[in-house]
Amino acid sequence: MGAVWVAFQRSLEREVAVKVPRIGGDPLTTNALLKEARVAGNLEHPHIVPIHVLGVDPAGGPVLVMKRVEGQTLATLIEQEDHPAWPILVERHGDRDGAILEVLMRVADALQFAHSKGIVHRDVKPENVMVGLFGEVYLLDWGIAHRIGQPTTEIVGTPGFLAPEMLDPEVGQVDARTDVYLLGATLHAALTNTPRHLGSTLAEVFDAVLHSRPVEYESTVQPELAALCNSATQRDPMLRPASASVMHDTMATILRHQALAKLTAAIEQRVGPVLALPPDPSRWRSLVEARFALLPLLREWTQNSAALELQIQVLNSLVRTEILRERPDDAAAALQELAELTDVDSELEVLVLECRRSIEERSRLVDLGRKEQKEAEVAPSFRGMVFLVALMGFSTIVILGGFHRLKDLNMWKVVVYDLVSLSLITLGVVWQRRSLLYNRRGREMVTGAFLMLFGTTAVDLFSALSGLLPEQGAPFTLLLMSSGLAGLGFLVSGATKVMRWSMRGAAIVVLTAGVVAIRYKAWAVSLVSFGTFVGMASALIWMAILARENRLERS
Repeated sequence: MGAVWVAFQRSLEREVAVKVPRIGGDPLTTNALLKEARVAGNLEHPHIVPIHVLGVDPAGGPVLVMKRVEGQTLATLIEQEDHPAWPILVERHGDRDGAILEVLMRVADALQFAHSKGIVHRDVKPENVMVGLFGEVYLLDWGIAHRIGQPTTEIVGTPGFLAPEMLDPEVGQVDARTDVYLLGATLHAALTNTPRHLGSTLAEVFDAVLHSRPVEYESTVQPELAALCNSATQRDPMLRPASASVMHDTMATILRHQALAKLTAAIEQRVGPVLALPPDPSRWRSLVEARFALLPLLREWTQNSAALELQIQVLNSLVRTEILRERPDDAAAALQELAELTDVDSELEVLVLECRRSIEERSRLVDLGRKEQKEAEVAPSFRGMVFLVALMGFSTIVILGGFHRLKDLNMWKVVVYDLVSLSLITLGVVWQRRSLLYNRRGREMVTGAFLMLFGTTAVDLFSALSGLLPEQGAPFTLLLMSSGLAGLGFLVSGATKVMRWSMRGAAIVVLTAGVVAIRYKAWAVSLVSFGTFVGMASALIWMAILARENRLERS
């Protein structure tokens, strides 16, 4: 419609752009230039070129003075893949698709602003998008802009980008959704380097406009971008995104998804070698890091199929790794998370259950072992055992000494001495109960001592009630002592071989003394003393062995 010149504005000492009708232009061109000046002059927006002055040249034609914009059109960048501007844009926006989306998002902002003022551009295309070297983006050429709601009969615009309603009013009204279509067609051109509508003749192009069939894009075009292009260029305006603002938000979402896809690829590159190997506890940390790195990516973009598939692989491997680490609770937690993403292999559930049962069984056996170890320990009851043996030795010495000092010894006096000894031992056990009754070893010692004392007292009482003399009751006492020593030698748990044979040997010696006492009654009381000392000697052997065990346990 016109020619654009570079001019120098002397008053502000700056270069500006001057747009004038082409030489020999018709009134329509002049009117279009005036319309552009008035429309753009009322659209003050960062992505719309500012209008400085609308003047008249010496011939009476319009002169439009605008800000001079330096850069390249999007069409130039699309056509020239090796354009020097691309490295700058890629560095700024990550890749070419990202740069294109950033540019078109700003175009969408400019369109949304114009729509809020009731203006439709009607000629959005790559040639009308200027990209500067410093991030500037401008939507140019508002010469055929249209006010929403006003009737229009002319067909204007660029055939390869037209919306169906721009050719056929029955499709719909030319309004904001028309610019949405043109923005989608511009995105299509940027992705494919071809116009939205193709044909060898104008009639074929117009047929393509009127039908506006969905495009099957090549695999090089990202699915989300392909879907957006087809959505924005639906034939029915009501099926398109509702506004340029929605287009902006959709492109922003796609940009975020692209960033998330790159993060997913980076995580996959890092954890991929670990997933390729059999589960191993040494690789647990890598799996956990990948698991928690993928969680926010999936929360922000639930349709991130690559991240979803990678998380499924990570969780699957993590469950097996946790089983190898014998962490069933952690394995179950990872399995639950896996079940929220996909169907879980029943084998994993069985493995987690078996791991838990195995650990519980081992824990039960360990507890039993600890309990058994506690029952067999010497150290906790050692002090009480020493005290009990010493007390028994003291009472025995006192009783035997008393026996030999008494001239008129009878069985009733022996019973009295037995009861005194039993009382002393009972008080001693009560005093040292925490030590003596702490575990099985101490309880067996106490039980054996009381059985011996009760048995001796019972035998002596029976002899006294039967009217027997001490020398007649002595063999029964010795036989009972022999039985008690033999019982300790065979039944006490945790006893060493030396301890067992010391008791058994003492039992044999005391049994022999009992047999001799039956034959030689005059020696009976002395034999009781002898048997008692033999029993005490075996107890001392026990104490020596226990003392050694106690030292070993404490060390």
